[in-house]
Amino acid sequence: MLNQLEALAENARTELRQLSSGDALDAWHMFPEWAEVARLQPHGQEPGQIGALLRQEGLYSSHLTTWRQELQERDLAALAPKKRGPQTMEIDPRDQELATLRRENARLLLRAERAELLVEIQKKVSMLLGVDLPKSDAP
Repeated sequence: MLNQLEALAENARTELRQLSSGDALDAWHMFPEWAEVARLQPHGQEPGQIGALLRQEGLYSSHLTTWRQELQERDLAALAPKKRGPQTMEIDPRDQELATLRRENARLLLRAERAELLVEIQKKVSMLLGVDLPKSDAP
């Protein structure tokens, strides 16, 4: 990108510059006078001074307007309150459903273990009382 900007700087006097806002921000480090141009206020200057400077640099007034807006947005963004605390992650619905199914599975396993325990207790009580239980075919 710097090579492009250097090439633009060499050809600046002969042709108008076509810079995106990102290129312009990078170029301000190479050409600090551009930042000064962007910060110039239309009032308080001699008539035509800004226009002459823009012509000298090969820039359009629309560049100046765009850069001023970006500078203002960047300044406002820097002053904006930042969200404090840990960043919350958005939970994937599939992960949420998987967690729900795992909880339900654990609950049902616990219920099955209790049912088996109750059957074992019933068998022991029937043996103690001498009551014959019907044989089941299930293992």
